[in-house]
Amino acid sequence: MPENDRNDLLQVTQSHIETKSQESENCASNFKRSVHFGQPTLRRSVTMKPFRSSLFLLVVSFSVLALTHAQLSAFPRAAAIDEPDTCPVCPPCFNCQTPNNKCANGGQCDGSGVCKCLVGWGGIDCVQPLCGSLASPDRKPREGDKCSCDSGWAGVNCNVCQSDNSCRDIKGENATCIKTAIGLKQTHAWCDTTNIPWIDDTHISLQCQWEKNSCVFQFWQGTEEQFYCHMKECSQEKTGDNDVHGFCAKSECGCINNARLCGREIDMSELLNNVRGPSEWYCKNGKDCWYNEYSKLKDFFPDNINLNCDVGECANEQDFLDVMPIPHKFSRIIEAWIVGSIFIGALLLWLGTNMVLRHQRKIFVAGGRIRLEDSDDEGYNEGESLFESTRRTATLVFSDVSYNVAGKPVLASVSGLVQPGEMLAIMGPSGAGKSSFLDILARKPKRGTVTGSVLINNAIPARRQFKKLAGYVDQEDVLMGTLTVRETLMYSALLRLPRDMPLKVKQRRVEETLSELGIQHIADMPIGVPGRRGISGGEKRRVSIGKELVTSPSILFLDEPTSGLDSYNAYVVMECLKKLARVHKRTVVVTIHQPRSNIFKMFDSLLLLAEGRTVYFGPAQQATHYFASIGYPIPPEYNIADYLIDLTMNKPNTSSPSEPEPPTSSFSVPFLSRRSNSTASIASTRVLEDLAATSPTLPTAHAPANLLQQAIADIAGVPDQQDELTMLTSSNHSHTLIEGYRNSEAAESVRAAIRHTVGGEPLNVPPPTSSRFGSSFGGAFADRADGSLSLPAFLHEFSLLASRTFTNLYRNPFLFLAHCVIALGLGLLLGSLFWQVDNDLPGVQNRLGVLFFMCALLGFASTSALDIFAQERVLFMRERENGYYGPAAYFWSKVLFDILPLRVIPPLLMGSVSYYMVGLNPNLIVFLKFLLVLVLFNLVAAGVCLCFATAFKSVGAGNLLASLIMLFAMLFGGFLLNKEHIPIFLRWIQYLSFFNYGYEALIVNELKDMTLRDDSIVDIQIPGSVILSRFGFNGQAFWQDVRALGIMFVGTMVLAFTFLKVLVRERR
Repeated sequence: MPENDRNDLLQVTQSHIETKSQESENCASNFKRSVHFGQPTLRRSVTMKPFRSSLFLLVVSFSVLALTHAQLSAFPRAAAIDEPDTCPVCPPCFNCQTPNNKCANGGQCDGSGVCKCLVGWGGIDCVQPLCGSLASPDRKPREGDKCSCDSGWAGVNCNVCQSDNSCRDIKGENATCIKTAIGLKQTHAWCDTTNIPWIDDTHISLQCQWEKNSCVFQFWQGTEEQFYCHMKECSQEKTGDNDVHGFCAKSECGCINNARLCGREIDMSELLNNVRGPSEWYCKNGKDCWYNEYSKLKDFFPDNINLNCDVGECANEQDFLDVMPIPHKFSRIIEAWIVGSIFIGALLLWLGTNMVLRHQRKIFVAGGRIRLEDSDDEGYNEGESLFESTRRTATLVFSDVSYNVAGKPVLASVSGLVQPGEMLAIMGPSGAGKSSFLDILARKPKRGTVTGSVLINNAIPARRQFKKLAGYVDQEDVLMGTLTVRETLMYSALLRLPRDMPLKVKQRRVEETLSELGIQHIADMPIGVPGRRGISGGEKRRVSIGKELVTSPSILFLDEPTSGLDSYNAYVVMECLKKLARVHKRTVVVTIHQPRSNIFKMFDSLLLLAEGRTVYFGPAQQATHYFASIGYPIPPEYNIADYLIDLTMNKPNTSSPSEPEPPTSSFSVPFLSRRSNSTASIASTRVLEDLAATSPTLPTAHAPANLLQQAIADIAGVPDQQDELTMLTSSNHSHTLIEGYRNSEAAESVRAAIRHTVGGEPLNVPPPTSSRFGSSFGGAFADRADGSLSLPAFLHEFSLLASRTFTNLYRNPFLFLAHCVIALGLGLLLGSLFWQVDNDLPGVQNRLGVLFFMCALLGFASTSALDIFAQERVLFMRERENGYYGPAAYFWSKVLFDILPLRVIPPLLMGSVSYYMVGLNPNLIVFLKFLLVLVLFNLVAAGVCLCFATAFKSVGAGNLLASLIMLFAMLFGGFLLNKEHIPIFLRWIQYLSFFNYGYEALIVNELKDMTLRDDSIVDIQIPGSVILSRFGFNGQAFWQDVRALGIMFVGTMVLAFTFLKVLVRERR
């Protein structure tokens, strides 16, 4: 045989021998090769035909090898040729049906004795972890102590997904890796134990098959499995968005042979064989978990096994559809619950309204039913002294009062005094400084700088004390139109009189005020609102005066009380003021423009101003003689008041006078300063007594008048002085009148009267100061207007203002009813337009649209909060400045009884009506969460509008800015613009948008647990979580959004209150 042929034959023979030898060695391993990835494979059979051919080739090979010893010796397995022609005997094979062989880790034994392992487990008895990942087509058993997992997978056997991309190879493009412990079909977890101190480095792996209601867990030390438990009849319950509580009724456990806890060091096999269940676990957010078994393992692990877990499950649309189908219709129970809740809410509202009204009727009782017994006011000294103050007196002295605004003089060196029982008229042309001077006397906050001194009974009372002494009536009547006259005065008395004064005493004071002003006949008539007739203008003016009179002030300031009134009503008002001055000895100071002659005669004193300076101060009835003495006699047919106004504006047409000589001397009048021993407390109403106690004996009411009359008579009797004073020119007409008075005996007599009143002591005033929000008389105005407010005082003011606000809302329900009717109407309209949306792609579009429209509607409807506060802005400023209440009580009363009813009830009505009609998620909890978000969203929108209402005086400006804020908030809400496509440098804006939080919460609440179908092209199912992620919404952010809305509501309320407290002040 040729050499080449021999070599070829030898190679073929050697290869065939090695192959058959390997088959013989692996004969006993057929079962092991038959189990892979939990699935049995066909075993390879060994037939006799290839064995005979190999035997023939073997004989041929021996013949060839006999030819040459060298070639024969080259065969390494030559001795195997003598083996008999039979297969080696196989060792006993693993059969899971025998008593000593069991399938571990939840594996199932089939009829042929082979274990069918759970996914991720292999080997003949399912104890070998398989590596790679769930997506691997051919998973290898673990080599060594640790598996090498594919990218995106983790766990002892690489079953725990880490991202959505990891799941796409096994669940499709729309796959999701669920990282919570809330399972759909198959849940996998790898956990570290945290509270087993007696054994180190312990772990638990878990795998649940929820379609079979079973779970299997393995206990590990390091990388060695110790034992396992197969739990059956399992269930899970969601206790929060990402929290789950699991329970299994039955358990079976088994040991891993020769493990540390199963025979090598500790033998737990007997304990584990007796485990029967039940088992329980709990996981929060898929991480913080605990587990225990209560039949036997509780003895070995007395405390719950605390776990820190990494959970993962791959799922797609079909998995969501199979596990959590959404019903299409409401149950009758839910419908009945909604209807019953609305009925109960309406009943509670009606009962509450009637209780409040009954309580108010007891307070605002008609005067004829008030019977004050002697025992009611016995021992109430404070109340008695308060009413006695109507007969006590207060002397008002003002000396060298000047006022500058931005360096421009408005008033200059105005001096005078008013005695108790007198009425002072401050007159002058427009721009003469009348109202500014009255504000200074009444200690109103001024923008400019004030110098000089204003004394009451020769002292400067503290600001809070001054408010109890004086009342101020503005030129315009600002009253709450829904209240009656008696209620208006009663609220003023309740807010301003001492809290411990009996109610009947306050009611009696209100009735006395009604009697003093002559308005008893209209006491129960409403003030009147636009479109609803109330009391007349003159009666309103008397009501405004009455609000100040209920506290029995000793001094009353009025800014043009006859402005806007006809002659009759003007006379009636002034007659009331005259009676208050004459009968009750009050000091009354009035600014008036051009009173009728019969009204002018009521005044005791007159201060005539021109260009902020004094043209005349003295008895009103002596003004005719004074001006006649200086060459300006008043024609008989003229009203004296009209003539004086004309005189201060234009020089009358008289014969040509000669140029007056300039004044040869000027008077240096020492300023009056604040006394150091002014009263320090106003706890009781004996304010005037305290002030009088520190003052010298006051002159009689007629002393100054007599001095002035004598001075004027002296001037009239000296022709040379009269001629000098009448020498005026048109260019210096006003200056000549001012200088003529300043150098006159009349001015000197006034200065003498002031010195006599204050005791003749020269007083000095500290340098003038100015403030942005007020002015100062040597620090006398440094007291805070609001002051510190105790909790009882706050609650007292809050309860009264809340009652007044509720009464206003109850009697003027148009805005409230409009909100409710519109909410119901739009709820019906939305329900009709979006009637019973389907769970398909058009249904998704409709859901997104209807929820966004609801947010937009509520947002823009909240702009009505701008007008609500604007209507009471001036009322609040005046009542706050006059000491009725503080800003905190007013603000929270408005929030409770005005803002909340308009922002809570309408969204509840609209949501309850439209929710069922649209066909949104019928789950009761989901419905309640929907209403919660609507209400919170509406409150935040109202809070934003309230910030603009308090920050801007102009309703138009506030409305414009609020609308712009709404539009930008809508833009970043997630419906008009996908949040993932917002440029990075602008993304921060979305966190300022309350639409972002409100709309996302509504969408997540609706779509999170829903699976949508669409068969327009092909039949597909899409989980709501996928839709949320595609639109840029966070499916787990519902409660985060709710918290954000709550924080924004609190923030806007705090900001609005800050604006109210700091910006909404009376500035004159």
